[in-house]
Amino acid sequence: MEEHIKKLRQFHNNQKFALDLDLRDWAFNIEMSQYLRNQARNLLTVSEQMETMLVDEKDPRLHQAHLLIEEMCESILGLANCNEEELFDGLCDLIFVTMGTAETFNLPLSEGTMEVCDSNLTKKKRDPEVDPRCRDKGKDYRSPNLKAVLDRSRNET
Repeated sequence: MEEHIKKLRQFHNNQKFALDLDLRDWAFNIEMSQYLRNQARNLLTVSEQMETMLVDEKDPRLHQAHLLIEEMCESILGLANCNEEELFDGLCDLIFVTMGTAETFNLPLSEGTMEVCDSNLTKKKRDPEVDPRCRDKGKDYRSPNLKAVLDRSRNET
């Protein structure tokens, strides 16, 4: 995971995305906190609907989707509340559930994530004023070849 984080930080630096912020510094923006709480509540409603189906439905996709949404909600609420511990707990749970989902469906998550990291590093450096989400990938962009990662993984087993 350390290599993934190193590449992620490199990507953030290349794209001038923020790093090393103190979450508590954003508590002043009450309007955004309320907006995030409302969005988390909307997602939580979906999660609760899924949960009622878990008793009768044995499809593992429903179980994994429910867990992913639930932990994403926890993370969003941590952001909304500017609560570092709540956010950290939600993110750690989300990573754990993501890894569990990959294992459930026999997906090589570590290799796939590295492929996405390498691909993202080929994106054109963005102008934060013009392209806040890095939509213009540039002429040197290389899409992640996740099919090749899956094929390699299938051939190893």
